[in-house]
Amino acid sequence: MIAASSFATGEFLTGLLVTAAAVVVTMVIAFVIGHAIGRYNVIDTAWGLGFVVVALVSFVWSSGHGDATSRALMLAIVAIWGVRLAVHLGWRSRGHGEDPRYTEMLERTDADDARYAVAHIFVPQAAAMWFISLPVQVAMYQRDPSAVLVVVGVAVWVVGLGFESIGDLQLARFRAVPANRSRVMDTGLWRYTRHPNYFGDFCV
Repeated sequence: MIAASSFATGEFLTGLLVTAAAVVVTMVIAFVIGHAIGRYNVIDTAWGLGFVVVALVSFVWSSGHGDATSRALMLAIVAIWGVRLAVHLGWRSRGHGEDPRYTEMLERTDADDARYAVAHIFVPQAAAMWFISLPVQVAMYQRDPSAVLVVVGVAVWVVGLGFESIGDLQLARFRAVPANRSRVMDTGLWRYTRHPNYFGDFCV
């Protein structure tokens, strides 16, 4: 259990409300953009950027209440991961229509597409984003973080970032070959796991 003197509990609790509001704003912007262009798969790009927003808000809100070096490190590693993921997914979806997953979801209901997208795409991902980001938020308010845990944590982050980045690159190169259109990739990192990018996200 974290000692009261080593953790800014009050600021952290109020920070939870602030980051929740930031997530809502992020998702509202993503929805408005998606609705305007007719593609709700913008949520995939907003996913990575949303974590960056949470980290930035937590960084600002925790100013003076957490270890400065640890806070800056948290912001940096989340920003590197989130921006890379957002750019990758945004670039991958360029020139394409709606993601087949979302098309299938919307076709299964007689409800209004916009309302259904909010309830079944944006709200669940907003809740998941806020919950998954809790370790980052907690780290921002620790006044005396364990150096060992920081080093181990960054090491796992490096493995995760490298794993998902390499996996994404390998898949992009595989898909660029016309002969591979109907094949399932089982080389490189994809030989060891069906979703190296998800494994990388998990590590991060």
